[in-house]
Amino acid sequence: MNGALGRHSGAWLLVLLALMVVGLHVAAIGNTLVADDHYFSNVLRERSLVEYLQFRYERWTGRLAIEAVLAVVVSHGLAWKLLNSAMLVLFCHAAGRLALRGRAGFAPGTPAQLAFALFLLMAPGVVYESAWWRTGSINYLWPAATGVYSLLAFGDRARNTPLRRVACLLAAGFACQQEQFALVLLPVATWMALATRRSDRGERGWDLAHLLFMLANAVLLFAAPGSRNRYVAEIGTHFPDFIVLDALDRAAIGVELVHAGMVEPTNLLAAVAATLSLVLLLRSGIGVVLKSAFALPVAYVLVLALAQMLLPDPEGLHPYFSPPPMGGAAASSLRNYVMHAWLATASVALAVACSLAIARTPVEVLRNCAAFALGLGAVFVLGYSPTAYASGSRIQFIAQVVLLLATLRLHGVLRERLGARASMIALTVVGLLALRRLLQLLGAG
Repeated sequence: MNGALGRHSGAWLLVLLALMVVGLHVAAIGNTLVADDHYFSNVLRERSLVEYLQFRYERWTGRLAIEAVLAVVVSHGLAWKLLNSAMLVLFCHAAGRLALRGRAGFAPGTPAQLAFALFLLMAPGVVYESAWWRTGSINYLWPAATGVYSLLAFGDRARNTPLRRVACLLAAGFACQQEQFALVLLPVATWMALATRRSDRGERGWDLAHLLFMLANAVLLFAAPGSRNRYVAEIGTHFPDFIVLDALDRAAIGVELVHAGMVEPTNLLAAVAATLSLVLLLRSGIGVVLKSAFALPVAYVLVLALAQMLLPDPEGLHPYFSPPPMGGAAASSLRNYVMHAWLATASVALAVACSLAIARTPVEVLRNCAAFALGLGAVFVLGYSPTAYASGSRIQFIAQVVLLLATLRLHGVLRERLGARASMIALTVVGLLALRRLLQLLGAG
């Protein structure tokens, strides 16, 4: 009976989350067409959908499923609000389920609520471009939601049915229509499938079909002639000097993008992750030298966020988290290179600190570090694209998704190791910060 009550309370919490998200969209989000929205809202006036997709595949991109949704949905504001709300709820539900499955002390529905609160704590610029902007949301939030949901086929096998396996397979295919998510999801899903327990081997046929469908969508995406044509066109549009940069110059841009997405004062998600990982590491049994090596750079992430909230003039923080790009006018500045190296160190230290705090064994540490490497690597490779600076914020969303999943796990570990009171304090702080962000969104709307 208690289990039935728990399931019903979890369902009601999801309904409450859905109503909150829909209300947020109606009140403050997506009320105007912005930038590329105007293009996609008009594409079907002169071409059929098939003609449009053929044109885009040959001239611009292999994201056929995403392009079809863009062409059909962007011009219909109410439909987009409802669908985007559904995708955000799906993302929160799947993220909470994937990260906190089997963790004691979390009532059904609570992980999804916590995931939504952490989602609001991402840097506002990243969230706007990847979730609140119509075109950006379909290209980034929707693949994130379907991609995380698709992993439940491997990470939450107890609930698998044929219908759910089909849904996860289709969701994975849609997610792999986005380049950066394909680069992350394919290796993660492959590893999770290979880690199948003996009792789950009856699903290997489904696993193989799932992976092959993901691979087929990724091949369709990366083999598109439009991807090559777009690369050339965007050099002239966004970065005319890009062709003269060598591999190290482009790697430097990638490093800048990585730390700009992690060590940023308005990124309160990173601040929460830094706090939880520091608390858990300082109380762990690892050596003092290792603790000290991580404490300073990780604490830097937290101090920046606190200073941004508490200082009367946070604009003065800018030199401490956003130095000028390496090269160009700043090429002779030793301080500039030192700052970039320090910020990159802080980003990597945060990822490794989270991995250490979550894990119980060295194998788990390596697995968690690999997940972070994929998320940060998907951002890093944008340094080799002429849209590095134009698309940086929404690409950083991919690393933020990995960080959000890790932060959810940190909450579960905190409850297990330090008890319900510590967990409640952490949840209260996150809730208050999320409420502050929610009120800011409503005020802006």
